[in-house]
Amino acid sequence: MSRYIADTADITMRKNSGNKQTVFTAEAQIGGIGVSEESEVIRGGIGNKGLYTIKGAKDVTLDVTNATFSIDYLAMSQGAEITEDSAIVSQSEKGLQVTDNEGTLEISIKGTPVDEQVTIVNRDGDSTDVDVSGSTVEVPSGFANAGESVSAVYKEEVTGKVMTISGDKFSESYEVSYKTIEYDTETNRVVRDIYLNFPNCSPSGEFEMQFENGTALTPSLSFTVLANPNTGLIGEVVEVDRKDSEQQTPTP
Repeated sequence: MSRYIADTADITMRKNSGNKQTVFTAEAQIGGIGVSEESEVIRGGIGNKGLYTIKGAKDVTLDVTNATFSIDYLAMSQGAEITEDSAIVSQSEKGLQVTDNEGTLEISIKGTPVDEQVTIVNRDGDSTDVDVSGSTVEVPSGFANAGESVSAVYKEEVTGKVMTISGDKFSESYEVSYKTIEYDTETNRVVRDIYLNFPNCSPSGEFEMQFENGTALTPSLSFTVLANPNTGLIGEVVEVDRKDSEQQTPTP
C-alpha cells in the first residue's frame, strides 16, 4: 500500500522547566523539519580517489509558520513573560471634524492624553501641538476651518497584555511535538497518524514581523534541536496504524 501526506502538522510546545506546561498549540501553515550532517571524504592513493567518509555533527532544525498571529510566539523567542499591565502607547485619530463652538474651533477625541498634549494635523499636512484638558481640543485660529477634518495624535495609558523585550533574557528550552496524518493513495482514506517528538528544542531569538496591506501576517519561529546528553537522542518519528473503524475519507 502506497501512502502520501498532504497536510501540515498540528504542533504543540511545552516548557521543559517546572511542570512542563503546554504553552502553545500552533495552527500551522507550515511545519518544517531539516536535518543536516557534516561529512568529509578522505582521499588518497594514485588519482586521489575517495577511500572513506567521515560523518558527524548532525544538526536538526524545526520551522513553524503559524496561520494566525499570537504574542506567545514572540514571547517564546525572547524568553519573556506576558503579563496583564499598563503601558503608554501612541494613539492616532483621523477624520475629526472641526466644529465652531460660539467662535471657538474645537475637535473631540476619544482618549485621554497622559501628558495633556495633542498634536493636530490639518488637511495640508501641517501640524501643531495643543495643550488640552479632557476630551475637547481647541484648534488654533487659522490652522483649520469649521467643517474641515483634521487628525489628532497623542499618548494614552492603556491596559492589556504586555511583553517586555529585555537584552539580558533569552529563550528557554521546549519540547516540540508534531502530529500529521497519512493517506492511502488508492482510497484517499486516512490510514496512519504520524508523530514526531523532539524533547529538547531551543527557539531562535530572531523574530521578524512585516506588515503589508492585504497580506496576513504569518509569524515564523525556528528551533535548534539539541540531543539528550546522556542518550544522544535527538528526536523520534512514530507511525501508528488506524483501525478500520477510525479510518476517514477527507471531505472535499
